[in-house]
Amino acid sequence: MVDWISLLTLCFAPLLAHIVAGAPQPTYLSRNRPSWHDRLCHYNPVSILWRYAAIADRRIRARAWCPANMAAANAIFWTAAGWDGSEEMAARSVLYCIALPEKARLSPLSWSAIETAIVTIQGVQAVVIIAGSVYARWDVLNSGFSIDTAFLPVSILGLLRLYAAFWLTDDFLYVMRDDVLLQSLSDPYLDTSPSLSSVGFVGMQDATRLLDRSFAVEDHHFRPSRCWPSRVFQGFFVSNIVSLLAAAIFTVVPVAGYHRIFSSTVCVVAYGGVAFLSIPVAIYSYYLIRCAGFKSTIIPCISAAWYKGYTVITFTWLLAIAVVSAVETRRTPCGQFTTHSERLDSTLCPGLMYVGPGRNSTVFGLAAGSSPSHSTVQDDAQFVVVGFTGTCQGVNGSTEEAAFRNSSSSKLLT
Repeated sequence: MVDWISLLTLCFAPLLAHIVAGAPQPTYLSRNRPSWHDRLCHYNPVSILWRYAAIADRRIRARAWCPANMAAANAIFWTAAGWDGSEEMAARSVLYCIALPEKARLSPLSWSAIETAIVTIQGVQAVVIIAGSVYARWDVLNSGFSIDTAFLPVSILGLLRLYAAFWLTDDFLYVMRDDVLLQSLSDPYLDTSPSLSSVGFVGMQDATRLLDRSFAVEDHHFRPSRCWPSRVFQGFFVSNIVSLLAAAIFTVVPVAGYHRIFSSTVCVVAYGGVAFLSIPVAIYSYYLIRCAGFKSTIIPCISAAWYKGYTVITFTWLLAIAVVSAVETRRTPCGQFTTHSERLDSTLCPGLMYVGPGRNSTVFGLAAGSSPSHSTVQDDAQFVVVGFTGTCQGVNGSTEEAAFRNSSSSKLLT
């Protein structure tokens, strides 16, 4: 039971860290509230990555960057017209802001900095594990992919947070205010009914102080999204996701020199990952080529029915990974966890040797011996392992039955 609690913790930690750190709480500037399926789309990793890219792109294009700009870039506004993360909304939102970050950059002691550190460490760990296994000529997906590493690829997506890491914050607060009602009557886009004010009347002196800060409304200008620094960043960001898609394709396409034996868990992760990563590549490429790029901090298709369906499919796929890996995960004789059959235990556990005629269906067991260089132990009548000190694993039956004696020269009899 303790092992399973530990495995489940390791399983969901990368996914939860990526989603919790990447999807902030909405800011409501309207009497109505979004439905559950409207809010669910913000937890889609594609929406989270778009938000990171948009914040970084807005910082690149900003002629003047202040705490008001930073707060508006991090907030996701729900208005009478739905979700809005545009630059125009950022200008209007200053009238509803009652708390701003102290600085226009990340504070090292803030909660956002801690979230970034956690996500980055998990991503670096995933890269080291995968890169190390590929360098060793044995893919990590084939060498023991289990429930504790089921969401390892999600950790790599978290590294894209670093592009916007210096301008991520949750140290702000927007509310509907009675004292700004008269100032916003000319703006029917926002719903500021007095009966819906969440804080009540605030003195006009405070309102004047807020409006004095509205320099951001007048000077809140950004360079065009077609400027070359923005275009370079946009292309580089999308190329990172294309690289991850290419790596996912590499795991499922046969390559000379790599012996690939897929378990059901590996198939769900690898093939599902190819399909999942293909969608953001297509979406981002479309909006960057045909539309205005990352001008909005909220992905433009977030309210589309097809995107909501894609979000539901994405979370269904993530749930399928957890369920399938939990069913398939088992412990090898050397203590490692894997989703592969016993036939690959000798690969996962150095020192284990096959017992039987060969590496096929007639091999009925594994034995740990003193010489890891011997991969198969075979004989017509009996199998001898000199210096046997490990584990004997076999199949009991009328034709395949194993027994052993733990001695300096033990025999395995059939």
